[in-house]
Amino acid sequence: MTDNRKTFRHRISERLLLFIAEDGPIMETRKNRSLARSFRNAVKGLVFTYLSERNFRVEMAAFMLAVALGFLLGIDRLEWAILLLNSFLVLALEAKNTSLELAVNLSIETYHYGVKGAKDAASGAVLLSAISAVLAGFLIFGPRLILIARALLGGKGR
Repeated sequence: MTDNRKTFRHRISERLLLFIAEDGPIMETRKNRSLARSFRNAVKGLVFTYLSERNFRVEMAAFMLAVALGFLLGIDRLEWAILLLNSFLVLALEAKNTSLELAVNLSIETYHYGVKGAKDAASGAVLLSAISAVLAGFLIFGPRLILIARALLGGKGR
C-alpha cells in the first residue's frame, strides 16, 4: 500500500510540476497582459512553494488545523478575522521568503555575508509572523480548550 501511495503522490507531483512549467522557459520578463494570466501565475507560484518548501507545507497543515478547530469550537467573526489574517500572513511571508531565496541564489555564485543577512532577515520575518499566529491561536483557542479539558476531567485540576 505504501508503494501505491508513493506512486500516487509521485503522479500528483509530476502533474503539478508540469502545470507550473507549462509556459516553458521565460525568454523575457514583461508584465502579464491579462488578469487571468496574473492569477494563473500566482497559483503556479503557490503550488511551486507548496511542492518545494517543507515549512510551507507544515504551515499549511497548521492553518488547516486552526480552521478545523475554529469550526469545531465556534469562534466568532472577529476571532475568524484574527485567525485568518495571521495565518495568511505567515503563508504569504513564507512564499515571499522562498522567492527571495531563489532570486538571491540565482544572482550570486559565491558566499556573501550580505546575501546571508538578507535571507536570514526574510526568514526572521516569517518567524515573527508565526509567533504572532501561535499567540493569537492561544488567545482564541486556549480558553475554550481549557473548558473542554476541565469538563472531560470532571472539574479536577484547578
